[in-house]
Amino acid sequence: MVRWPEIKKVMNRERLTIAALFVVFFFSRVFVYWRFGLPGFGYDFGIYHHLIGGYFEKLFSPPVPFGFTYFSNGLKLLGESTLSIQIGWYFFLALGLWAVWGYLVKSQAKDRNTIITALFLFSLSLTQFEFFRWYYYRSFLAIFFLLGAIWLFSRRSYWLIPVLAAMGVVHPLTLVPLALTLLIYFFLVGKEEKKYLVISLGFAFLFLLGNLPEYLLYFQEIQKYGWLAQGYVDQGRPHFTGQFIGWWRYACFSWWYLPLALLGLLRFWRQYLFWMIFLLVNLALLLSQTVFYHRYFVTLDLAILFFAAVWLAAVWQENRHIFLGRWLIGFWGIGLALTFSWQLIMVRPSLDPEEWQAIQELPALTESDYVVAFSDKEAPWLYGFSGKKVIAPNMFEENKWNREEWARFWLAQDISEVRFLLSRYGAPAVYIFLGEKNPVWRFDCEPVNTQICLCRL
Repeated sequence: MVRWPEIKKVMNRERLTIAALFVVFFFSRVFVYWRFGLPGFGYDFGIYHHLIGGYFEKLFSPPVPFGFTYFSNGLKLLGESTLSIQIGWYFFLALGLWAVWGYLVKSQAKDRNTIITALFLFSLSLTQFEFFRWYYYRSFLAIFFLLGAIWLFSRRSYWLIPVLAAMGVVHPLTLVPLALTLLIYFFLVGKEEKKYLVISLGFAFLFLLGNLPEYLLYFQEIQKYGWLAQGYVDQGRPHFTGQFIGWWRYACFSWWYLPLALLGLLRFWRQYLFWMIFLLVNLALLLSQTVFYHRYFVTLDLAILFFAAVWLAAVWQENRHIFLGRWLIGFWGIGLALTFSWQLIMVRPSLDPEEWQAIQELPALTESDYVVAFSDKEAPWLYGFSGKKVIAPNMFEENKWNREEWARFWLAQDISEVRFLLSRYGAPAVYIFLGEKNPVWRFDCEPVNTQICLCRL
């Protein structure tokens, strides 16, 4: 007979383990910001700084042009600053994501070992860490809703309706794999579950009409270039691939637990049919290279983490009294932790300190209202923090050059060619942010600092 003190000891140990995993997760996310400041995040940070800071006045001007502004403008209406939304709420969402993941696994597996293993894998997943660091805010918020939606679906709760609607408004593309999974699942369940899915998906679709302008924009784009990312890349729009990690990098990130997930899938796919369908749907979206397909590595990783966790927890339970098995699992966990720690140490900021300092100096420069970004690396940061009209390759509102003209700008041998191209903007002078580039004509511009020169026309 098991005694209460022994049960209490085990429960305390589990609580301490979960608390330690929470600390690891929190520290890893804070570490990059503490070490590098804002440039520790991906370059989309600059884009969101511009959007969050500039769209508040459109809150009462329908239609709202960007679904995410329902979230950001609502927070600004409550008195939040742009940076508090970008930093404070972003970290809050990260912690919420960790907690919802735990509750989700608990609702599915109902086993403490599986919950702890799933939290361990999620906390040390390099794919999830990189996704946080790259700062795809809309996608990140939608992933929070995604996990919440799966949890609510597992409980057959009609709160699924507003959560699905919120996901579709904030980031419609993240809704795609879940919607396809639920559609396939519909044909594999009984009458009562079919009724639940019809009501939930039907009402959620009606709520999505609140983001109709964005859906119409997507529809127009798809009419022109199709569903596949390559059609957009051919038109000089490479960001439509999703610009996240690729197959090779994902394999490098996940090789510690990917084989375990395959074993878990083979053993438990009938028990966790929903997760099996979700995994295969994401895999199909990646293989077919649909628009923004690189982002589906994040949702694929969630399914892989789940199957790895259930298999590992089952093996631990079945071999908990075997000394060698426990040590092997322990060494595996240490190896994963060391790999994650090394990647954390090797992280580099999006901008060098000199570049970031130069961008922060731009608002005080008054010779011109324009700045040219020599590359798309610095362009989003300039867009958010320069206080200027940003001319960037295939980006933002001010770009008037086609691909051939950008090539002429990049390959120009003298300043006269650059002045001719810039004359289209009708400004007496234009700042040029060189960054790491050193074109031959830089000596003919007036240097402002090590990163910026002024081209007078």
